[in-house]
Amino acid sequence: MHDVSTVTVRRPDPAGDEDVVFVRGFRALKVALNDWRTFSSDTHGFLVLTPQDKTRTFRQYPFEFDPPMHTEYRALIEPFYKRALQPAYAERIQDLVRREVDALLAAPQCAVISEFSLPLQNKALAILLDMPESAATVWMNFGTDVFRSGSADALVEYLEQQTDRVDREEDDSIFGFLKRATFEGRPLTRDERLGFAHITFAGGRDTVIGMLTGIVALFAVHPETHVAIQHNPKLTASATEELLRFVSPLGILTRVCPHGGTVEDTDVAAGQRIALCYARANRDPAMFADPDTFIIDRKPNPHLAFGSGPHSCLGNAHARLLARTVMTELAQRVVRIEVLEQVLDTYEAPFTVDGLRYARLVVRAHARHDGES
Repeated sequence: MHDVSTVTVRRPDPAGDEDVVFVRGFRALKVALNDWRTFSSDTHGFLVLTPQDKTRTFRQYPFEFDPPMHTEYRALIEPFYKRALQPAYAERIQDLVRREVDALLAAPQCAVISEFSLPLQNKALAILLDMPESAATVWMNFGTDVFRSGSADALVEYLEQQTDRVDREEDDSIFGFLKRATFEGRPLTRDERLGFAHITFAGGRDTVIGMLTGIVALFAVHPETHVAIQHNPKLTASATEELLRFVSPLGILTRVCPHGGTVEDTDVAAGQRIALCYARANRDPAMFADPDTFIIDRKPNPHLAFGSGPHSCLGNAHARLLARTVMTELAQRVVRIEVLEQVLDTYEAPFTVDGLRYARLVVRAHARHDGES
């Protein structure tokens, strides 16, 4: 059984050590996620474990705000993300996934993170942002994690260039959308436009890459899941939700406690941060039976992979569609995925979880032929 209790951890920081309260149990985490008055998002750069206040001069919109401002900013951008629910959008994702699986099957071996998950994530992001696929080539240079790879400045420079570009030549991309958008009857400021664009890149890269890598790994190390979806494609929906619970691509975010509060029996001082351990909460045995086992048809499955409350993930429809499409395509066209090399991801351990999380994964995918199961 897991220790999922709340714990306070001393973390080193260039400005001085910081005591962070790590919230790991499902119920405690869900309460904290919904109690934005006690545990606030109204800050600049401190909603991730390693602060980003020095990597950008603007806030992320609507992420770094509390209601009612958060609610109003979210309503402005939400229609752009809801395009992922349209049939034409799903067709574009399916076409992309088919091409990437073609490449996977044609390769004698594939370093999954860099040669499958990263390209697919970026090309799918181009669809989400309504930009040409050629833009994904630029984004891939940012690496799998913009901040761990040291590309934070390059990302901001790119966003500034695109923001300036649509001031000269409008288009239908997210940058053009933000140029035309209004808030409280006025055009968005430059910082607002940069902030909306920044969270899309910062928040939708390593999480989606981890999710896609997890799918390939799932079919490789749990071939019975692969076979089950081949024989019953309807299992794709529940398998997607279980993958999101089991992998929890978003491991940890933080909130700031401006006035003091309590998590379970742990006091949180005014100004102290709490760490929201999504991955650990999604393995809480008090909520999930046999939490360390991947159960393809787990029901109910109230996981917190996309958060809860007002700050739940804007991109969840896009991520779910991409995951379902990849699972379906692999089940239909791949008979076996062979692991050639693997290095487990232990980043942020012990506050994340084990299972289908890799720093490096090399596989060989074997094509399914007619009549083969």
